[in-house]
Amino acid sequence: MSTYRIFLFAILLSFLTNCNNSPKPKQVVQEPAAVEEEGKLNDALNKKIGSWAREGVECYGLVVLTNSKHVVQTGKSVKTVIVRINSDSLKVKVLEDVSLGQKKDCNLLGVTVGYTFWESDGDLFQTREEADNFLKSKGWEYKEKKTRKFKIGD
Repeated sequence: MSTYRIFLFAILLSFLTNCNNSPKPKQVVQEPAAVEEEGKLNDALNKKIGSWAREGVECYGLVVLTNSKHVVQTGKSVKTVIVRINSDSLKVKVLEDVSLGQKKDCNLLGVTVGYTFWESDGDLFQTREEADNFLKSKGWEYKEKKTRKFKIGD
């Protein structure tokens, strides 16, 4: 049985959920109007994502697991909704739980419903199929590890 020393978790970006530390409620403070243009992506992101990206649109992002050298090992698609658009990034909210590794009663590597993040790389997809095909093209698709001590029927 192989052992894993260190897991760095990135989603296009990094995500790390620890069961022992629950998020503390934060007080919402209204921000003054931003100086930068909101609601329209810059040309680079618009070219990568497409013109379908608007606030309130459901889409699919990526949750990826990296090794200690920041090389992506595996990943899964995750259903999200676009909450806010800035010229250089999109704020998205996760709509489903996704886990890349579990221990008993604790999801250590994944994201949960309600988690929000700023997507600046443009790795958002209109359908789950597009997101899964992207993972497959990179060789990052998640494979469930099933180990058994005994083989039946052999």
